[in-house]
Parts: sequence; structure tokens; C-alpha cells
Amino acid sequence: MLARALRQSAAFKWTRSFSSQAAASRLNGHLQAQMDEMKEAGTYKVERVITSPQSANVTVQERPSSVVNLCANNYLGLSNDPELVQAAKDTLDSH
Repeated sequence: MLARALRQSAAFKWTRSFSSQAAASRLNGHLQAQMDEMKEAGTYKVERVITSPQSANVTVQERPSSVVNLCANNYLGLSNDPELVQAAKDTLDSH
């Protein structure tokens, strides 16, 4: 009796339909519509692909010159410092 009630519940029907190809298609359509709205509103952001090691200046795809990197935890370029890299390795080995 409980199993029958569960099969007839809205949650069960939603779960079954969600796993179907049609539901996936509806979800894709919904997400595409949201992305289109964001593009029209000017709030959609395309991430630049960084093509150099992270530092204060980086190179990105489709841009001939380097740009200032203020959006990463490594904006000071410290992750490439040999002394800091060795200190991190030493700390990992000792703990």
C-alpha cells in the first residue's frame, strides 16, 4: 500500500520524469534561456583561458599582450617563487 502511494505521489512522478530524456531536454532549454537573458542583460561572463603560469601578469587566449592578474589567489606571483615552493615542500614533508 505504501509503495503504491509513493508511486502516485508527485515527488515520485517528478523524479521519474527528471531522469528521462525529455526532462533533460527541458532542463537544457531552461538553462539556455537563463544564459540568453544574462547575455542580453550584460551579466554573462566569458572566462578567459590563461595560457601562462599564474603571476602578477598573465597571457590569455586571443590577446597578444599580457594582462594584470588581479582575480587569482596568486596575484602577487608568489606560487612561482623557488624559496616558497621549497618551504611548502619542506612543510608537507615534516607534517
